[in-house]
Amino acid sequence: MRTFGQHLRNLRAAREVSQRRLAELLDIDPAYLSRVEHDHQQYVPNLDTLKRMVKALDLQQKDADGLFVAAGKLPPDVHAKLLERPHLFSRIRKA
Repeated sequence: MRTFGQHLRNLRAAREVSQRRLAELLDIDPAYLSRVEHDHQQYVPNLDTLKRMVKALDLQQKDADGLFVAAGKLPPDVHAKLLERPHLFSRIRKA
């Protein structure tokens, strides 16, 4: 299983967005983003930052979901559905 940093780096590179450009779009330090991508800094962004990453990289649903999963977080729409129907959680656990 890939780390969050590896996953983010692969998505960014596939879209030909430089670290510097992504850092600018996210309003974070490029050196910090580099440390995150190379797993020198154990960091999982908050939901707001993840959403901004999805938007900045113009990710399709599958890639966006993968980024959330790599971060150990549920995509907001999935979280909302589980809140509406908690019985689905037990079904997922059994799968």
